[in-house]
Amino acid sequence: MSGATMNGEFVLLELPSGAAWPRTAGRLKSLISAMFALLFPFLACAQQPQVFYAMGSDGQSKDNKLYEVDRATLRTVRSLDVGSSQSGMLSVNGQIILLADGEFADSTLLRISTPDLAIKNQLSLDALKVRGIECFDHTFVHPVTNLAYFSCDFGSGGNGFVILDTLKQAVVGDFPEAPPSPAGWPRFSLWRPQFAYAQESRRLYLIGGDVLVLDPQNHPIDYILARDVAAAAGREVGRVRYSIEKIAVLPDGKLALLVSDRSAPTLVLYDSPGRKLLEHWTETQKYPETETYTDSHTGKPSERTVQKIARLHDGPVRSRDGSRLFAMSEADVILWDSSTLEEVDRFDAPELPGGSQGCIYPAPDGRGMWFVGKSGKVYRLDDHTGHLIEEVKLPFRLINLIREP
Repeated sequence: MSGATMNGEFVLLELPSGAAWPRTAGRLKSLISAMFALLFPFLACAQQPQVFYAMGSDGQSKDNKLYEVDRATLRTVRSLDVGSSQSGMLSVNGQIILLADGEFADSTLLRISTPDLAIKNQLSLDALKVRGIECFDHTFVHPVTNLAYFSCDFGSGGNGFVILDTLKQAVVGDFPEAPPSPAGWPRFSLWRPQFAYAQESRRLYLIGGDVLVLDPQNHPIDYILARDVAAAAGREVGRVRYSIEKIAVLPDGKLALLVSDRSAPTLVLYDSPGRKLLEHWTETQKYPETETYTDSHTGKPSERTVQKIARLHDGPVRSRDGSRLFAMSEADVILWDSSTLEEVDRFDAPELPGGSQGCIYPAPDGRGMWFVGKSGKVYRLDDHTGHLIEEVKLPFRLINLIREP
């Protein structure tokens, strides 16, 4: 027995038996296919919010603004003055945005209601009695628990993070170094961690030198050491200090890790549950850089041009379908095939990069990738080839996109 909805009522369909079944089944299959074809656009619209949120400036006020933007037209629907706030994230139900300013010694968190686009409450480090000197510069709202995570600088190597229940305005966890780990685990670094989330496994990755993996109950369940990944990629370890700087979670659950030292960045495709390196890529391209040194003959400061391996300043960022990875090098955008880490292309950036939390994003209107320039202009890139398509016309200067769950 099956059902269908007609005129708002649930109707049961009686299915015949015997010889009539194959013919009826074929008709029923055609009917179901037709119904899905008709309903799919409406279901897609229901799943995809019609607006997105961004931090920006109108060029007139000294305060930043939170903009609500129509995805289809890229026109501003509403805006709200939010002071010096620069980064934030939308809750999983789309009802709340948490904004943070990351100010030194007096970080502030704003809890904003999206239905009326209004500030509901404001929290400060002092009021919460958080021990950090500077917090809230990286923000994550857990899609399962709705708890908010913030990285902090505690003045001891910059380690630490805080977990807040923003509804109750209460501190759930305050970790100046790292949460207690199981016996036998090595020591690891969590310098002002960033957060990446894997939907399928519900793993939360804290990236800050090394990587700590938490389950939805905030229990440490795994770790990734930068030194181990670098060694597996064939990099010389010795006394060299490596750091995992960013993670992109791919649709199949694999991780793209950016591992760096002072000499060259390495991109790694990593199977986290299997703790296995699958592919790797290391930068070899050099660029000229001017450095200052003291002349041994005159004792005076002087300048010289040296060739250095290019660094990655933003990325990896996955395309919407996960087939490509993007990153910003010194003046180039690099594009990889995410399944092999083959370098597909390298091309000049439209301008110097901008954005307070990165310069490359999957386009919120669903078409390609966005590159945010230092001028605040936004450029659309093809998400498969990386080619520049057009300049995106926004009615404000973009600072940062609000992260979505």
